[in-house]
Amino acid sequence: THSYHVRRSQFDAALFAHARRNGARAMERTRVVNVILPQDNGDTGRARVTGRHEDGTSHIFAPRFVLDASGRDTFMANRLRNKRTDKHNNTAAVYGHFRHVKCRTEGDMAGCISIHLAQDGWFWVIPLQDEIISVGFVGTQAAFKRRRGSMQEFLFDQISESRTLSERMQEAQLVSEVMTAGNYSYRARGAWGEGYMMIGDAFAFVDPLFSSGVMLAMAGGELGADVANAWLDDPAAGRKLAGQSEQRLCRAMDRLCWLIYRINSPVLRSMLMAPRNVFRMRDGLVALLAGNLDIRREFRVPVLAFRVIYYLLSAAERIGLWSAQAPRDAADIR
Repeated sequence: THSYHVRRSQFDAALFAHARRNGARAMERTRVVNVILPQDNGDTGRARVTGRHEDGTSHIFAPRFVLDASGRDTFMANRLRNKRTDKHNNTAAVYGHFRHVKCRTEGDMAGCISIHLAQDGWFWVIPLQDEIISVGFVGTQAAFKRRRGSMQEFLFDQISESRTLSERMQEAQLVSEVMTAGNYSYRARGAWGEGYMMIGDAFAFVDPLFSSGVMLAMAGGELGADVANAWLDDPAAGRKLAGQSEQRLCRAMDRLCWLIYRINSPVLRSMLMAPRNVFRMRDGLVALLAGNLDIRREFRVPVLAFRVIYYLLSAAERIGLWSAQAPRDAADIR
């Protein structure tokens, strides 16, 4: 029933400190530089993990099971060369932190994210601490190919083209560098193998349009812990649970991706900008977007109904029986 906007650096530090308080052996300023999996490490039954400290010295670990939580560095996926860019959603982002952005939400809605739809993409407007607002543009390849000048100029140009967002940013002041993130969506061909599992963004990352990333990462972390515990007790049981966990993660991401792939579709935008709860479709979408890995049985039919309505309206639009009315420049306040 609640959500929180946090700086990732602070959130990650809090998680790290919590793990340490609960007995985890923790090393800071140490980067893993190599992993040799058990099958490539003789008959020891253990992996060989090399960590390099800030002073250049190395530390060798010999774990019975490896959890890769390297995030968007995707350490294991790159090493195994099984990382695949999502060709259906080949987007990139440019963003910065601002002060003096006009707030459109008050009272119980204060602090809610704003999503501004735009041509070939969308904007996020996320309130952080100390009156700082994160504003970012996620765009298709077509949007970025039109870029002229620096990334900062590109971001400001995109903002100026959005009537609703530019009105909110007339007095905005940039207080950070303008940052970028490319190769936005990807997934490894498999989340696990003999003696290891990738969790969170180390396995897959989907466009953050529906703010599902951290929830999926945390859920993936819990699944990874369960797999590790099972594997250490009985590798056969661990393999079975790893396969089931990967399927659950993939199903959850596939459900989100179905919406994300179509976010630039006038039909889907029209449906999202004028939500109705016919057949409990709105309830079903809220349940899906809440970030849970599994949709409760009662919401499966409403989500299916939403898809069916989308396909029917798309077919009607193609043959001229219906026209999507969603504006190209609109704000959806969540």
